[in-house]
Amino acid sequence: MSGKDFNSVKPYVYWIKNNITGIKYIGVRSANVKLNKTPVQDLGKTYFSSGKLKKEFKKNTNNFRIKLISTFNTIKEAIDFEKKQTKKIYKNKRYANIGSFPATDFTPEVLKKMSEAQKGKKHSEEHKRKISETLKGQKLSKERKEKISKANKGKIRSEKARKNVSKAKKGKKHSEEHKRNMTGKKRSEETKRKMSEAQKGHKASEETKRKMSQKQVEAWKKRK
Repeated sequence: MSGKDFNSVKPYVYWIKNNITGIKYIGVRSANVKLNKTPVQDLGKTYFSSGKLKKEFKKNTNNFRIKLISTFNTIKEAIDFEKKQTKKIYKNKRYANIGSFPATDFTPEVLKKMSEAQKGKKHSEEHKRKISETLKGQKLSKERKEKISKANKGKIRSEKARKNVSKAKKGKKHSEEHKRNMTGKKRSEETKRKMSEAQKGHKASEETKRKMSQKQVEAWKKRK
């Protein structure tokens, strides 16, 4: 539920404008709750947005006009509201939101522009959390999965990326139903073919090769 309790410790959506360039930005903020700060105590004092205007806003706050739009009882409500507002203006060149809006319903042309805008850019923890919250519970369509699969074909993961994937998988437990499905399950020729195609172009690191070789030796010893 939204409101205008700007003197209460709640997630909020805000609007800022650079008075010199005329560029505006709409954003959402929730980390202020952990800091026990109200929107009035937070925006322009300890928080300076998560978008392109952040550096200039922090450096020259007097050059900016700020407006608190609304407060919310939950983070999800705040994110959903900000998403709706951003969707209305993301094509407007006077707004700096094109690189921050979650890619959900955009055309390939717009997605390409957003991707180019994000190249070499490091996102803040706040921005990463916002995207994560937005994407939670969303189911990818078959078409979207195929596009992601094609985009990843032939890509060689860095050591850092492989370690991150490995860490993410550690500690994961499969349900009993999933285990039953895995046990004794035979892959169809079609599935084998797809798996083979997916592996084309992937190069294993020396460390991966060593581990695979070690596992094969251990399996051979057990058979003996």
